[in-house]
Amino acid sequence: MTGNAASMKARAAAFAEREGRRPRLVLVRLGDHSDDEGANRAAGAFSDAGFDVDYGAPGQTPATAARAAVENDAHAILVATTGAEGAAAEVAQMVARLEEEGAEGMVVACRGRFSEAAAETLLDGGVHVVFDADDDAAEAAAAVLDVLDGA
Repeated sequence: MTGNAASMKARAAAFAEREGRRPRLVLVRLGDHSDDEGANRAAGAFSDAGFDVDYGAPGQTPATAARAAVENDAHAILVATTGAEGAAAEVAQMVARLEEEGAEGMVVACRGRFSEAAAETLLDGGVHVVFDADDDAAEAAAAVLDVLDGA
């Protein structure tokens, strides 16, 4: 399901009513594969959609990224990456760390330039939403809301 900013804010408000707080997202940039400009655009789109966004420091390890999401009691974690070789492996390590931290139910999204095969690998490995750097970040926010809403 997609929607304009007003409908996404309404969906985020309904989530907040149900869960007792707005949806919280931690945006992380792993290792040398981070995309700062894309991270800024994504953070703005998720905030506009009604998410509380915590912005992680660049160059995080999979372990520190997972820990930050758990410590911030996030509902979702978004990895902003270039999609370079090695990025998918770091995301897989982060998903494993989330499971070790007891946060296997956390929604994981990735933004980057992934081949179709790499995107499928990510989805098969526990990532819920994969979107390209050229995709509309607002659509990605709607997709994460879909997962949070169980759609």
